[in-house]
Amino acid sequence: TEDNPFWGTFDVGGHTLTVNWIFEGAEYAAPFAVVGGCTVKDLHVSGTIRSNAKFAAGLFGYADEGTAEISRCRSSVRIVCTASGDASSGGFAGTFRNVTACKVTFRDCLFDGFLLGPEASQCGGFSGAKPPSCYANYYNCLFAPAEVSVSGSKSSTFSRGTGSSYAYDKLEACYYLQPFGTAQGTDASEMSADALAAHCSWELARELYDSLPRELLQRAEDLHAYGICAGRSGHPEQAGKLFEEAVRKGSEASEPYLVCIRECLAKKKEDA
Repeated sequence: TEDNPFWGTFDVGGHTLTVNWIFEGAEYAAPFAVVGGCTVKDLHVSGTIRSNAKFAAGLFGYADEGTAEISRCRSSVRIVCTASGDASSGGFAGTFRNVTACKVTFRDCLFDGFLLGPEASQCGGFSGAKPPSCYANYYNCLFAPAEVSVSGSKSSTFSRGTGSSYAYDKLEACYYLQPFGTAQGTDASEMSADALAAHCSWELARELYDSLPRELLQRAEDLHAYGICAGRSGHPEQAGKLFEEAVRKGSEASEPYLVCIRECLAKKKEDA
């Protein structure tokens, strides 16, 4: 609640939280109504959230003061906005407190849920309404909705800015399979499955890593996606071997996918 926002760490190791909620007249319909300084990681949210009020979202409705870090999370929620006009709903977040002390970062996150409500408008694929003074950053995220029927009027693919505010502070290596409202990020609709996994989604990368036949990975280009998948899926030793092999096969060490592997390996060492 606004009086008792969630502060702390919520790390569920990839487990799924399934919801089936109907909210009548209550804003911030979400698994976390209000968050403060917190870390939420490795969470998959699915199910349905139906609301006739503003700021319904797949993860939290309102971010208060504090630094919120959202990493490796996936929202597959069916968000149903039954109100007309400005819904300010988002695949992950509703809105943020309009102060500089409110800082929210999404990293390696995927939205593949539903944004439904043909009478609703002014929403965001990730964040429904970002006021001017707060900070909202997005790194390596993918907007790949199953269905969108919310109006694109005054909406945005990742983050919708309110009034004259910037829609986001940083949007880096973020992709979409279909634009929503104002297009933000890079169009990935023509990417192959392996390229999409390598560049866009931690969840797809993990699945690709686990499913690719090892004997098919003979060419340097095959190592692009696989190497990044290994680095992002918790297999740093395999990623290191792939890095060396890719260089031997003629890939330049400065290529983005190899830089990404190095960053993955460095992060793993820091965590250790």
